[in-house]
Amino acid sequence: MERSEHFFEILRYDKLEWLDFWKEYRTKKFPVVVPLYEKRHGLTSDEKILEALNRLTRPFLDRLYQKLKCDFPQLKQEAVKEISKRQTELELSKERFHMMIIGLLGLEPYTIVQTPSRGIVVLLDPVGIEKKAGLDNFIDFVLEAAFKAKELSNSMNQ
Repeated sequence: MERSEHFFEILRYDKLEWLDFWKEYRTKKFPVVVPLYEKRHGLTSDEKILEALNRLTRPFLDRLYQKLKCDFPQLKQEAVKEISKRQTELELSKERFHMMIIGLLGLEPYTIVQTPSRGIVVLLDPVGIEKKAGLDNFIDFVLEAAFKAKELSNSMNQ
């Protein structure tokens, strides 16, 4: 599920308003997964969230947004093919986890969270992928995250 475009609405705001944007993003767009993401990364206060937001720059986000618009559809398609090739190995028929592409704070390429209704959800963060290794490595992170989610699911079901 691709939801990263919502995050880039941040570019419509002055950087001084990014925390306000994030709070609205958290509560109105993704009220389940973003709070879990914040908890997983110890973002327990506005001050910590603001620190993470301040590590992002408008030029970086502008460039990434353009990359996502131009190159990302092809990368997503290739990632789906790679996941499909490994569907037996990943036990995808058991639907033990879900993957979601969502713009976040760039702390990690992906974060795995446990949700009350959907179970294990892998949050793939294009911001984190770009910061860590570049968006060209998207497929590698998708596969790595999928196998970690499968391992987590297996350990929870034992």
